[in-house]
Amino acid sequence: MAVEPNPTYPEPDVLTVQELAERLGMGLTTAYQMARANTLPVPALRIGREYRFSRRALERWLDGETAPGSGNAA
Repeated sequence: MAVEPNPTYPEPDVLTVQELAERLGMGLTTAYQMARANTLPVPALRIGREYRFSRRALERWLDGETAPGSGNAA
């Protein structure tokens, strides 16, 4: 009996605060503080008590960034 390979699933379109913090190399507390202050490089979507972030927007920002602190995304 042949074993089928596991299907690969695409990355979700949204990131949690923890996933965003990991990708930006920052602590979770800092990420939450920046989300509340709206100072992250990508906009936060608040759903109830949770934040979500666009994976694509973050990737675009990371691809276009030339130096740390080069400014926030529009």
